[in-house]
Amino acid sequence: QNYRVFRGTTSSNLSQVATVAQPAYTDTSGFSATKCYYAVQAVDTGGNLSPMSATVSATTPFSVKDFGALGNVVQSIGSLTGTALNCPTCTFTAADVGKPALVFGAGASGVPQANTIASFVNGTNVQLQTGAVNNVSSIEIQYGTDDHAAFVNCGIAAKNGTCYVPGGRYLTNSVITANYSADVRFVGDSGNTSTITSFNSSSVNYMFQDFNGTATFENLGFDGNTIIMGSTVLYGSTAFSNASGLLIDRCRFDRFSFAGVALGGMSNVSIMHSLFQSYGSLQGQAIYIGLYGQNMEIAYNSFRYLSAGIIAAGGGNGASPTDVIDNLNIHDNQADGGWWSAVPTYTGSGPSVSYTSTKLADTHATLDHIVNNATVRVMKSISSGTATGISGTQLTDADANFTGQSIPVRVGDVIRTNAMFGIVTGADNATAVQVEEWLSDTTRLPMAAGSPGAYTIYRWVLGQMSPRGFTTTSITVPRWYDYYGIVSTPAAGTRYEVVGNATGNYAFLNLNPSTRNVQVVNNSVRRSWADSISTYGVEDQIVGNTVRDGQDEGITVNGSNHIVSNNHISHQGTSGIFISASNSTFTGNESAEETWVNPTNSYQADFTLFGAVGSVVQGNIGSSTGAVLSDRYCIVLISDSSSVPTINNTVTANTCSGHVVQEVKSYTIGSGVVTPNNVQ
Repeated sequence: QNYRVFRGTTSSNLSQVATVAQPAYTDTSGFSATKCYYAVQAVDTGGNLSPMSATVSATTPFSVKDFGALGNVVQSIGSLTGTALNCPTCTFTAADVGKPALVFGAGASGVPQANTIASFVNGTNVQLQTGAVNNVSSIEIQYGTDDHAAFVNCGIAAKNGTCYVPGGRYLTNSVITANYSADVRFVGDSGNTSTITSFNSSSVNYMFQDFNGTATFENLGFDGNTIIMGSTVLYGSTAFSNASGLLIDRCRFDRFSFAGVALGGMSNVSIMHSLFQSYGSLQGQAIYIGLYGQNMEIAYNSFRYLSAGIIAAGGGNGASPTDVIDNLNIHDNQADGGWWSAVPTYTGSGPSVSYTSTKLADTHATLDHIVNNATVRVMKSISSGTATGISGTQLTDADANFTGQSIPVRVGDVIRTNAMFGIVTGADNATAVQVEEWLSDTTRLPMAAGSPGAYTIYRWVLGQMSPRGFTTTSITVPRWYDYYGIVSTPAAGTRYEVVGNATGNYAFLNLNPSTRNVQVVNNSVRRSWADSISTYGVEDQIVGNTVRDGQDEGITVNGSNHIVSNNHISHQGTSGIFISASNSTFTGNESAEETWVNPTNSYQADFTLFGAVGSVVQGNIGSSTGAVLSDRYCIVLISDSSSVPTINNTVTANTCSGHVVQEVKSYTIGSGVVTPNNVQ
């Protein structure tokens, strides 16, 4: 019928604390760092009791709140003019004077500004210690008590044990160091509820560092607010070999300017079931692996809207054996570069905007600080109306004909409605369209579905800026093209968006030359800004990955002695697989509808061999339906330099179909060498 649960501080003095129907019980009584004893009895439907079970013991962890942590950071929306901070939804009190504060956009170049509450005015207004560099309104603000000391002391007390972090938003405005040789666990309630953040970019490069023993982080959130380098960096303070292990499980990492997890000298690392993301801003990267990294498993994680996912840097070319990053197992992760969702730096539309086949001009613009290879996204309207319903991720319009209109709605189109932005995953029928999720049209942060209202559906027309190809009022591109690589000059007045100050990098993985023996298996990658999976190392296995909708290469393989097999690549900006490796094997891979974003590249192929020597390309499939007009070749062997020849490769038994020009092509540029090769 049920179970009676008994507890006591000794095994001989137990009292009943609960009756539960299920054979499980969680004790949330609040005892901290206390050894308790437990036993249970079963009760049947007649009220008969079983004998008492054997007694077992458990020691509850220390809590950061035992050491004074409050976890009281307020996150809200406000305005800062000079030193006057207004927050309509805040409840300031005199006790808030002296607390650290953070105001987004108020610093130099629009970065978040770290500040201090200097005086109390009333419940919604305070004065800050330092005036804004930029006055801002309707912007994110945060303020709260610094809990740094509590985390340090809890970590010391919990040596070889656990420091519990209850739900709350905790501020740590100095680095949390624990450079003693011991194991420690920091465990929260969940990555969404137990969050650690920092406001002070000048003295905090990381939140946690210098663990010499084994460290564990579970069910925690880390929010870098885009101002600090990383959240957790684990290494010995005097010798890299001091750090013996790390587990990160079910954690969440947001808004880091460098890395969510930066690893130096770590071995025996597991990073599992965690989320790394930076919606809208594409700031930072997920995981950085430095010198000596060995024996790591990175699995079942999600990487979203980042500049880069995993970077394994090592010691570079010619690194000594001790510098090499060795034996990484990277599997079953999901990565979304999110370049369609990046917040634009510049936008414009209307009478001041005009286009030629290679140029955007906006007489009202002030275009500056644009990096090379910036992307210009022009939003061509293909449908509009008034939604009769918005439910979850579905928008309906009873009067629409999404599938039968002159330009049917399809995957990759975008909807703007009621300050919301959504990327179309497909038209369910003539009157219903699905989006991936609803994002704020201004911040590109996730938001709840709004009420029905006017909407417009757009199709991207894209241009990648020519090197230094901008003036104050214009941007030059090689040409404009849509999702399927069809050249299309936008009409005058059409809205444009420029991601002008930053572009993403490797959405998922980049292995530098000093890496070896990396298994990259069963990962799903989409919407990369640059190469989705890239290796310059040796003896890697890249197997069973799915890569789609990228701006550059799907998989780039340099180095030597790799096995690349059974990967599925589609809709990349240049090649599906770019092969510049020696003595490597490529089998069973599928590549389709490539070179959509970069129709001016020199190869335009599913599989490109460029400077490859002695590799085997066999039993692969390359196909094109003709939808991407620049998908010209299935396989290209190319060289543009005598010092980087493409020779002694075996390219046989591949299946190719439907390409615009021909299936297999060999050619040279300049002093390039492309012979001998066995091509059948």
